[in-house]
Amino acid sequence: SQHPWLHSMVKEISKKAGEIRAKNNATIIDAIIAATAINYGLDLATLNIKDFKSIKELSLLSNVN
Repeated sequence: SQHPWLHSMVKEISKKAGEIRAKNNATIIDAIIAATAINYGLDLATLNIKDFKSIKELSLLSNVN
């Protein structure tokens, strides 16, 4: 593989997404979004608070204009 770091990153995000999905009954898409934000240490800006508020590791920005 040309980019071994990419494979490692995708693997980490996939694993975290699976954990989030199992713990929080999240859809796969929401779990991947949350896992990506957590992996990069980012706040998630969303108007869809209800689907993400149960994910304790995730930092949400809810007053997004």
